[in-house]
Order: sequence, then C-alpha cells, then structure tokens
Amino acid sequence: MRLGRSRHHPESAHTEAGPEADISVLGPELCVAGELQSTGEVQVYGSIHGNLHAPKVIIRPGGQVEGDIVADEASIGGRLNGRIMAPVVAVEETGAVTGRIFHHQVTVAKGAFVDGRMPWRPLNHFNKSASIVEEPASEHVHEKRSGS
Repeated sequence: MRLGRSRHHPESAHTEAGPEADISVLGPELCVAGELQSTGEVQVYGSIHGNLHAPKVIIRPGGQVEGDIVADEASIGGRLNGRIMAPVVAVEETGAVTGRIFHHQVTVAKGAFVDGRMPWRPLNHFNKSASIVEEPASEHVHEKRSGS
C-alpha cells in the first residue's frame, strides 16, 4: 500500500511549482471511499470512490476516480466516471472520461476516450465556484409555438 506525501517526487519535477511542491500519492493497491481534499497536488494510481478537491489532480494510467473532481488543473491518464470542474484539463491518450468536463481550456489526445459533454466556461466561473454546480438535466431550449 502506498499513500503518502512527498516533497520531491521524480515524476513531478517538471511541474511549475517545482520540486518543493507538496504531492500526495494514492498507490495502486489503495482504494479510498469518501471525499478527499488536498492543498497540494494529488496523483492517483489507485482508485477513489468519492469527490476529490485539490489544486492539481493527476489520474495516472491504471488509476480511477468514481466521483467529481474540482481542481485548478486536471490531467486524466486513467479512468474517470464523473465530472471535472477545472480551468485547464488534459485527457491523455490512455485516459477515459465518462461524464462532463467543465473547462476553460481542454486538450484531448489522440486515442483518448471521452463519453460526455465538455462545456466551456469563462475563467471567472471557476473563481466563483468552489464546487461543481448542478447543471440542468437537459441543456436543450424548448420553444413554445403558437397554434395556427
């Protein structure tokens, strides 16, 4: 089982925050149920059944999340069944997303799987919202037509 915090993790040395950033790693043998919150980066190799709130979320190949993600930046290389609320989202070639991706900027790599909507949002939308806002069940506009 691997769950821990690291001040220096080789796979994250390329992040903007540099090697001094706090990183939490959920190992491949670990399954967590419930709401997770972090003030640093979270890397998921295992599975989460619940919501995840962190400035940066990385779901690695083999990792999976069943729930919603609220972040400043999200990278999906594993599986997500839920929604993402993040200004910057990348779905890697090994990534699979079933659900909605609320974003300002999204990148979907060749070979990635996305089943759901990807509604664009202005940056100020993310500043106002600390959690996922419920979207209407239907985004279609119905017109009332007058009879002839």
